[in-house]
Amino acid sequence: MRVAELAFEYRQKFHKDVVIDMVCYRRHGHNEGDDPSYTQPLMYKAIAERRSVRKLYVEALVKRGDITVEEAEVPWPTSRPSCRRRWTRPAPRWPPA
Repeated sequence: MRVAELAFEYRQKFHKDVVIDMVCYRRHGHNEGDDPSYTQPLMYKAIAERRSVRKLYVEALVKRGDITVEEAEVPWPTSRPSCRRRWTRPAPRWPPA
């Protein structure tokens, strides 16, 4: 969310386009009935062997001392008021009227 906010602020201030380069994958395919390991066996074997991004990030935050293990166990939407607000408020209209 922070990257999108930063990109929006940059675009508003400098009136220039912004590109957010993301690398994503679906750990469990596109839906419950999809098993991507049939069509991409090597890639999904590598994905299955890798710890989730959340686990890797939590480990890094705990190691740096930013959070405790107990804080990491709190359910995500309730752990931060700013996240809770974003999940409960309506999305802003785009483009603004």
